Amino acid sequence: MRRWLAKVTFHLGGFGLLVRRLGNEARRRWDTDEIIRQMDALGVQSISITNLTALFTGMVLALQTAYALSQFGGKYFVGRIVCLSLCRELGPTLTALMVAARVGSGITAELGSMSVTEQVDAIRALGASPVKKLVLPRVVAVTVMLPLLTLLADFLGIIGASSSRRSS
Repeated sequence: MRRWLAKVTFHLGGFGLLVRRLGNEARRRWDTDEIIRQMDALGVQSISITNLTALFTGMVLALQTAYALSQFGGKYFVGRIVCLSLCRELGPTLTALMVAARVGSGITAELGSMSVTEQVDAIRALGASPVKKLVLPRVVAVTVMLPLLTLLADFLGIIGASSSRRSS
């Protein structure tokens, strides 16, 4: 138990230091070219998986809700229920999960290979901050793109629900 607590404390301390460094670097000038490149890599290239997930979730949610509410005569409320559940819960959650699954593994592999091949040390040796060059653009890109992807996923989920309702 003591060893586990020491590990958790060590990792939380490292995360706290990273957040502090990120805050310090965010006050300085940003590399907008790298941020735009990361927005494309992390956000735009995630559109297909998030939209596909939202579209099929909307379709299935509409069918299942219509089936469940038809027993009680509440088929008229299917649209409202699907819209609210997609916009409040399912859209943001599924979008975040899909982006985290797709992007998280890619970032981990990229930064891990840079660390193994000592590219991070080379950035440090040249006098640049690895947090500013590697972490800040990715954090800003995900922070900007995730709400936009969520809006698009909500819209397509509602479109999928309405197309599913027409066919039933």
